[in-house]
Amino acid sequence: MRIAILTEIINRKSGARAPIEIAKALAAERNKVTIIGYDRDLETEAQKELRAANVTIQLLGQNGLLASLEVSKRLKQGKFDVVSFHGTLPSFLGAKIARLPIVRTYYGTQLNPLNDKSFPKKPNFTVKALNWLANAYIKTLDSFMLRNSDRVIAISRYTQKELKNLYGISTDYVYLGAVPKSFKEHKPTTRRSTLNAKRSTTILSVSRITPYKGFHKLIEVFNRLNRKYPHIRLTIAGSSPNQNYLNYLKKIANSNVGFAIDVSDKQLLRLYRQADIYATFDQYLFFGMPILEAATLSVPTVALNRCAAPEVVNHGHTGFLAETESDFERHLEQLITKPQVRKTLGNQAAEESQRFTWQTLGKKYSQIFNPITKQSKPKKDTLIFGILLLAILLRLAFLNLHPFWFDEKASVSLASRPISSLLSAAAADTHPPAYFLLLKLWSEISSDILFLRLLSVILGVLSIALAYRVFRKLASEKTAYLTTLLFALSPLHIYYSTEIRMYALLVFETLLLIWLFLEFLHTKKNYFLFFIFLVGSIALHTHYYAALVILSLNIAFLRSRKHRPILPLWLSSQAAMTISFLPWLLYAFQVSKPGCWCFNPIIGIPATFASFAIGGMGLVTVKDVIFSGPRFSLWLSVATTAFLFYFFLTGARQQVLKKNYTALSFFFAPLVLAATVGFFSPIYSPRALIIIAPFYYLFVSLGILSMKSQKKRSSARRIALILFAGLLALQFFHPFYRKAPDSKKDLIYNAEQYTKYNKADVKNLDELL
Repeated sequence: MRIAILTEIINRKSGARAPIEIAKALAAERNKVTIIGYDRDLETEAQKELRAANVTIQLLGQNGLLASLEVSKRLKQGKFDVVSFHGTLPSFLGAKIARLPIVRTYYGTQLNPLNDKSFPKKPNFTVKALNWLANAYIKTLDSFMLRNSDRVIAISRYTQKELKNLYGISTDYVYLGAVPKSFKEHKPTTRRSTLNAKRSTTILSVSRITPYKGFHKLIEVFNRLNRKYPHIRLTIAGSSPNQNYLNYLKKIANSNVGFAIDVSDKQLLRLYRQADIYATFDQYLFFGMPILEAATLSVPTVALNRCAAPEVVNHGHTGFLAETESDFERHLEQLITKPQVRKTLGNQAAEESQRFTWQTLGKKYSQIFNPITKQSKPKKDTLIFGILLLAILLRLAFLNLHPFWFDEKASVSLASRPISSLLSAAAADTHPPAYFLLLKLWSEISSDILFLRLLSVILGVLSIALAYRVFRKLASEKTAYLTTLLFALSPLHIYYSTEIRMYALLVFETLLLIWLFLEFLHTKKNYFLFFIFLVGSIALHTHYYAALVILSLNIAFLRSRKHRPILPLWLSSQAAMTISFLPWLLYAFQVSKPGCWCFNPIIGIPATFASFAIGGMGLVTVKDVIFSGPRFSLWLSVATTAFLFYFFLTGARQQVLKKNYTALSFFFAPLVLAATVGFFSPIYSPRALIIIAPFYYLFVSLGILSMKSQKKRSSARRIALILFAGLLALQFFHPFYRKAPDSKKDLIYNAEQYTKYNKADVKNLDELL
């Protein structure tokens, strides 16, 4: 087999060793193996080992998302049979674009990443809330890659169970190996005598130096024991240290604690040979390679009884497992004071470590890969991955295109307030507070303007992935692909995916609500109803136009008689959603509000349809394009609007004739309701009607694909893509779109002035609004 190993770095430090050893083990099974990683943090010795094992090395010059294209190119050129995946999203997308079967090795999911950043302080409410968001992002990203892999292999029974619990994925596990071949080559035939309890006793702990590894707890235990047993020593060997954490460890450590940072394999082997006891306070032990490395050299272990620790430490036979910190201290003291016990457990640990070999892994991986390579074709999701990659690249490209302006300034100013002040200011504004609260949490990480805009990018890309799921339920697979592509290319959605406003969040909530609604109708499972209530309540607190989405769901539900048996449940959830929103509504409407950026529907409806084609609802509007934009831009905008609108009418008419009213209600109900009320009260907002834009593209796609001739369908698709590509190129390169029109020069602000704010000083924030 021709196997590609996708990894991040070619380096044997910490967990990065595993892909290197897997590559060598697979090569030993007579496979043609190529390892592909980034050209940073390269280790010369690791490269020598790989070449000696007949593993080809390829280095990636690009970073980030651009690496996806380079990975895809390398994989296609190599004509590989299968990809063994150990990397991140860009590499994964590259493998999907190359249309190769992917076997993902699952190393576990590390959650609550911000706890490490707040250490040694305990996480406060803000850190906990940000952790919740970070966890949701981590699990979403992992789920995306795991579910779209052809096979997943867990590294332990614990990670196998975690896969099932976190992601609902059932799979097999294959243990990693214990030690690399280089360790065995230098393994001593005898160890120095350990039977003298009076001599210096060395405790070793090896891992990446970061707070969740628990080195601070280990040092606290050691300091207490060291007062009783002055002859003991502790060595902490680690890589990629968190510098603040390392400084903290050195501060709390006594003189008998030593640190070895980024050691070579030869130095690490010497540390294992000098050790009498291995100890780890890691609470997230997904496998435990250092424990087995120590065991191979007859060093017993004391570890917490967490995660996969019971799989590599046989309590009372190869070491000890502790339930609590006092347990840990007691077991460590036992090994310190009883050299004979230490020797016995160490010898037994060395025997049991023989079960964990890279050779065994190589055989099992080869057996797993063989049937996958014989499949006729990999999963058919390549196109949607390409669309998502395109969407990400476009939104990142446009991220810094427009200047920081009034609407964004208002969002940043509101988010900078204390929560009580934020809520009162939002009540006086035209929008509820949910987005500003989310932005406040996001800004705790960084207040840089591009980082704040990145929140909208993430929400925008997630909306596109979610839109595909919605379109797939409402139309054919081919229609869903074309609609998702048009949505990804939409100038309107690209703009609001790069602005510090609530519209990207509102679109995401709209699509999530509709997906939950369709799932509920299909499965009749009550937990979907609960999530409809939850997401609907948050959406109502994001934008008042979310009420139009909820009304459209009710219209779609009530028009069908077959849903009558669950009508009481449905109405109860809608009543609960309304009640959850009433307190804010009663509070907000006691305060006078500024005027809405709203239009008479006679003008607003044409502007809405034009915006679906060309954008023009932000700093540069449709009016600006018509009256002050370049002539070519005007004609291209008119052509795109007319072309899309023709196929929109064709697709909508087709759905009416087929009596497919569900999708029609999602588009027309919000539009008609907003327009009807708008004739009597100024509430018609074209920019807020971005909530129906995805369904506009759905009807356009239905219209294009309803053409009888294959040649005409292909031509119409190409023309639509060329028109969107032309508009995006014009908006990206032409200076008219990069700056404010002359009439709006006073709406542009210096980004630095509004991001480096002092959160304790809010005296002048009213002036910013």
